[in-house]
Amino acid sequence: RAEELSANKQIALISFSATNLDKKDFLGKSDPYLTISRVNPDTTYTVVHKTEVIRNTLSPQWRPFNVKVQQLCGGDYDRNLKIDCYDWDENSAHDLIGSFVTNLRRLSAGPTQQNSYDLPCINEEKRKRKGKSYTNSGVVRLNTISISQEVTFLDYIRGGTQMHFAVAVDFTASNGNPSDPRSLHFMDYSGRPN
Repeated sequence: RAEELSANKQIALISFSATNLDKKDFLGKSDPYLTISRVNPDTTYTVVHKTEVIRNTLSPQWRPFNVKVQQLCGGDYDRNLKIDCYDWDENSAHDLIGSFVTNLRRLSAGPTQQNSYDLPCINEEKRKRKGKSYTNSGVVRLNTISISQEVTFLDYIRGGTQMHFAVAVDFTASNGNPSDPRSLHFMDYSGRPN
């Protein structure tokens, strides 16, 4: 798949946690992780980030992660993002715990009193089986989000930063061969300075 990129140099720092996830393992609890996918123009999804697996818990706290806004949503804050919560399995396919759809605009509002960000993970297959008695397969919570501008070296130059650069190379042949221990430039790999 190919997609034209916009010039966006923002980086999002995001942190999630979850509570009351479904128990998927026969012995022990689930080993949950999240995948974040962006929607493509043809309505398919492409995974753009995967969190680490937190072992044996139904209430994980994932480490904060950085992701470029360009990679996350192509700079379009209203582009759909699908977040899937899976139970990691070593010897078989990973089990889907639940999913939800959001976008960066809603995420960027952050977890405030006005924007309670508890997102129910819904497993559609389980919802069909259980009917009206099914509420969710756990709740994913946005803990923190901050979006910052990535400043490049070129931005500093465009902003007026001046540099002075000088190079000096010692080509003196009288110092001798660097592989000779009598040379002033002897490369001694035992750590002795030359």
